[in-house]
Amino acid sequence: MSKVYKLNNKLILYLPSDFIEAMNIKNGDELEFLKYSDKSFLIARREEVTKLFIANAGQRNEAPHPSIAASPGIENARIDPVEMNVLKKLNNLLFNKRTKQSVQKILTEPEKAVLESLIKKKFVLLIKRNNEWIYSISKYIYPRLANNESNAVPTTMQSMPKEIQVSEQKHPQPEYAKAQKLEEDRIKGLQNSLETNGYIVISNENDAAEISKVMEESIRRGIVIGTRAFNRKFYIALKKFVVNNTPKIIGIMGSKKMPVEEISKQLNIDQEGILAILYLLAENGEVTEVKENIFKVVT
Repeated sequence: MSKVYKLNNKLILYLPSDFIEAMNIKNGDELEFLKYSDKSFLIARREEVTKLFIANAGQRNEAPHPSIAASPGIENARIDPVEMNVLKKLNNLLFNKRTKQSVQKILTEPEKAVLESLIKKKFVLLIKRNNEWIYSISKYIYPRLANNESNAVPTTMQSMPKEIQVSEQKHPQPEYAKAQKLEEDRIKGLQNSLETNGYIVISNENDAAEISKVMEESIRRGIVIGTRAFNRKFYIALKKFVVNNTPKIIGIMGSKKMPVEEISKQLNIDQEGILAILYLLAENGEVTEVKENIFKVVT
């Protein structure tokens, strides 16, 4: 039997052990709640959601676009890092939110070109559902996306002379090279912002993962710390930024509830920077969020 608990003014859902075992749920896994009726939802692991909707599409005769039907010959095709990044961005959206309009809003122009290439390669399919075209990741590509496999060598290249393989690798398609450069510059910009301002706020899981890779040594040494808040954003900060400003924040708050906006004005620190510190303190049980963006020191 499941039960709901209240912790730090948030509702926490307890999952019974038999459910956890049956679903093979591990710490950090993400679950999706899919609306079934006005007062009921289905619960599924994120990687199962796509399969579920594809199955439903098949039952409703909502077939993939005939020009891009799935092809089993692509399971060993190479996925380069730029393509993997676009696939991850798609995967971060709920299946029924991957409409053309929604996806076009979150992709840069070079990434849109990469998406078109993914469709031509049949890595991504178009499925019609409720009169809308929805992007779906091919079932042959999805397992590799889940495992972050991007460097598999296609069978056609395995038989090529090494000289040709090298030539293929040295001359990537222009849109890929441009997209990769823009991606590198964007991540470098986030890193520079962290080092300049003392904190950054990231909404995208892929960006958080990339920053973690770039700053792996600093994170391991405790120079950079971070947390993911209930608003699903990642708050990452330099430890010295947190240590230097925590006494000031606690001193201003005292024993009363205080909105982030007021703390920000008094300390002349952006609200996102204050939130980064408060969410990190909340993770350690030092403060609690009594209402959205209103915190209180735990005594």
